[in-house]
Amino acid sequence: MENTDTQNFQAENAGEEKVDNRTKKGFTITGWGALVLLSGCIGTMIMSTENPLYDLVLYGPTTIGASMVLYGFYCVFE
Repeated sequence: MENTDTQNFQAENAGEEKVDNRTKKGFTITGWGALVLLSGCIGTMIMSTENPLYDLVLYGPTTIGASMVLYGFYCVFE
């Protein structure tokens, strides 16, 4: 699949500063997302399964952290 003329034009005219800022933003968001995932993992390991907040701690940070990591990857690899 080849790039369209518009994609080629945007790639050729994208400033280095814009690309660097987007990449830096992507790595930052990915790092924070990984920390959210880690905190959810640690919280899940510490909690007992009988705790009513167990599902919230298990699925909440996992969903948020994974979304952050994927958005960060999008910013880096765009």
